[in-house]
Amino acid sequence: MKVGWAPEAISDLNRALRYAAERDPAAAGLVADRIRRAVLNIGYFPGVGRLHERTRTREYLVRGLPYLLIYTVDDDSIEIIALFHTSRDPEAKRAP
Repeated sequence: MKVGWAPEAISDLNRALRYAAERDPAAAGLVADRIRRAVLNIGYFPGVGRLHERTRTREYLVRGLPYLLIYTVDDDSIEIIALFHTSRDPEAKRAP
């Protein structure tokens, strides 16, 4: 299934990668790869993320990282609406 990124989610991704690169440039590539793999997994298995009842979004934990991909699914596409660091307040999660 086609996966797209909302502009705000792209900003989240850029911020996460910039943060990783500033602290450990070698680790930034690992972070990017794990996020990429998580996105591929969502594309193959859209229902893999936990359904958030209130917002009707899905949340998928990026393996080995403290990030959730928050996304929506419709008939023919997936939209990632946020890359959310799990140390943040859960009420700050973005909803569609």
